[in-house]
Amino acid sequence: MDRPAQPVASWAVRLKDMVSSTIRPFLSRAEWATNLPETRARCESCIQARGPAAIYKDSLKCCTFFPWLPNFMIGAIFESSLPGRSWLEERLAARAPQAVAIRGETGGEAGSGASSLAKSEAVAVPLGLFPALTYQRRWHARQPQGYGNDETLLCPHFVREGGVCGIWSQRPSTCVAFFCESSYGLAGTEFWAKFEKYVSALELALAQEALLSLGLTLPEIELSARFRPRYGAPDPHGFTGAKLQAEEARAWVEMGGDKIGFYRQCHEIVRSLAPRDGEALMGEDGAAAAEELFGALLPRLLA
Repeated sequence: MDRPAQPVASWAVRLKDMVSSTIRPFLSRAEWATNLPETRARCESCIQARGPAAIYKDSLKCCTFFPWLPNFMIGAIFESSLPGRSWLEERLAARAPQAVAIRGETGGEAGSGASSLAKSEAVAVPLGLFPALTYQRRWHARQPQGYGNDETLLCPHFVREGGVCGIWSQRPSTCVAFFCESSYGLAGTEFWAKFEKYVSALELALAQEALLSLGLTLPEIELSARFRPRYGAPDPHGFTGAKLQAEEARAWVEMGGDKIGFYRQCHEIVRSLAPRDGEALMGEDGAAAAEELFGALLPRLLA
């Protein structure tokens, strides 16, 4: 089984090598080859979960968060032997649309090694995999000390055996760019926040590109996008999960209901796209974000 690489290895290589291999062809700026090692924050020896000053549970660490996962990266997981693949297969294999859980109502434990609650709340839509509204509301209502300690917030991709990420090489930008403490101080924290914003926008653009290639209409893509987590409000979407459940179930029926096959197709489409600059995919916002990231922030860290 393809166990996740040791976290410190990925933090000591080029910036572009930190992200999914499917994304790398779209990171064409020379600055993406910069080596920017982080030495303080290490998953294998979490500084926030060890010693008398620990603020996280060692069994949870900072993995009490459920990030959204783009469609093509799910497909990449199914092309791998990553340990997180098994529960995704179980969760997505059911062809019945009712297997898509909007409010955690189809619950029950799927697989092993991660939070069964979060697993039961995984929402599969054409754009990707998202936490259900119930999870988002629970995140919003968490206690100040809940992060790193609240079992109900544990990421479904977390593998308890060994305390590792089950999708490490395909983990999304939210996880790649999270450093509880940066070796570069506040400037490093700001850089990684902008790094996450840029790569997340690229992940979204590529996921949408895959859907367009598969013939989905803009309204259908927008429907999927409504599932994207909005953690800032107790009712992030402003309407009921039941309505979305009915609409999204219809979409899966029209696409044959084969979620795994659909995500594999998304991965193949993105992988086969002609290499191009990610900024072009994201338009003016992408160019502005890259300029801020590499024109202003990175030079401060390398000075």
